[in-house]
Amino acid sequence: ALELGEVERAHEYAERACELAEDVASHHSTLGRALRRMGEGARARQAFERAQRLDPGDAEAGRELDRLRRKPPPRARKGGPR
Repeated sequence: ALELGEVERAHEYAERACELAEDVASHHSTLGRALRRMGEGARARQAFERAQRLDPGDAEAGRELDRLRRKPPPRARKGGPR
């Protein structure tokens, strides 16, 4: 679903997969990718960190974590909050 651009569906599937098999690193990596695409950077980071704890050799999770760490924080809008 994620490759087809169906981010919300991929998110639902990945969450369910993590619930059913919480010790499978690839499920957490998929969840992290869906969350990142949804703009949920903090939750995506948690999913990728979990994937790396489960499988320290998970290169995808490592790359995604590096990517999230390099991403600058969102800029505040001029004029302050509205």
